Amino acid sequence: MRKSALRILLPLLVAALLAPLFPAPAMAGTPEFVNLYDACDYLRVCMDQRMTEMELFLTADSCPRWTDEQLKEALEDTLSYCSHHLVRVTRYADRSADVKISAIYCDAVRMADAYFSGDASGLSAEEAECLAMAVEIAAQLKAQYGGGLELELAIYDTICANMAYQTAPVGSDAFSRLTTVCSAMKDHVGNCQAYSRMFYLLGTLAGLKVGFLSGWYADQETGQHIWNTIELDGQLLMVDVTDGDIDSAAADGPQVYYRCFNIGWDRVPESGWNWWPPACTDRVSNTTVPSLSYYNNQPGFGGCFYSLSDAADACIQQAFAGYMQYQFWLPNQVASDTEMHQALRDAANRWNHAASWRVWWWNAENGTTFHVQFDSF
Repeated sequence: MRKSALRILLPLLVAALLAPLFPAPAMAGTPEFVNLYDACDYLRVCMDQRMTEMELFLTADSCPRWTDEQLKEALEDTLSYCSHHLVRVTRYADRSADVKISAIYCDAVRMADAYFSGDASGLSAEEAECLAMAVEIAAQLKAQYGGGLELELAIYDTICANMAYQTAPVGSDAFSRLTTVCSAMKDHVGNCQAYSRMFYLLGTLAGLKVGFLSGWYADQETGQHIWNTIELDGQLLMVDVTDGDIDSAAADGPQVYYRCFNIGWDRVPESGWNWWPPACTDRVSNTTVPSLSYYNNQPGFGGCFYSLSDAADACIQQAFAGYMQYQFWLPNQVASDTEMHQALRDAANRWNHAASWRVWWWNAENGTTFHVQFDSF
């Protein structure tokens, strides 16, 4: 009897021990992918459908040189709509993999869904309270600014004006709080998750097409980062509200920074943040559209210029129109405040107009951002 049992159990035990060494075919109905990009696109479709359990199979050719940790990280970065997720990867000897994911969606996504479905039963009392506050803010901004770019700018500025960046040790209760919409709305502080969730929530409630992207800071040591996407005029662009809120700004200086407002791949700051390519969609615009980035030719906002002379003339024209602050981007050029001051003096002489001003500037690898404020005009 014992020998008979051993003859039955031994093959089963050997099979169980050797299973991870051999590729297993995808379970019936499980989507199979030959590259990681398509798998990540599939996960985005799953998130659009608010699926909480996802499965997929990656063939041996999909990512043979990726380590298990790199593969898991790329999949996790794709799950940017979620606040919590469990990614389980079973890797086989030929480098194929079974992937199973459990996900919980972040508060901003659940709150927006609750508003449009009329069912807030899945929200906490505090989340329901903050949703009501967000609905009121979004309605006011939409009534005042209409839609599109002007509405987006108002949402961006509103978040920056009412929040300050704050973080805490990862894993602590304080950190968990700082990731939430409730922290942003009631405590007026938060980390990049709170900024991006506020932009998603207010934008979505106001009728804009807003999404998320997540990745890492370029040095890989500062940590993870999350920001937003927005679709305008058929272009999918990136927005980083966290980057725009200048918490260390002097009271008399610029309070909001538009370096990462509606940018394409070409404007990503190399010293700022990056991402796993599979975690982003190819639909994101390769180039920044100046008319959508710095709101060109619109009163009181900014522009994109290829010479300091043209930028200085625009500053003077804006001041004549009554707008005493102007922020603009000078692509592919590194310039200083001294050069900008000279350009403004030359422009004031051309216009034969006396004025005084102050200049702030930020250099980046792909250009320089200037903020000009007129003290008298």
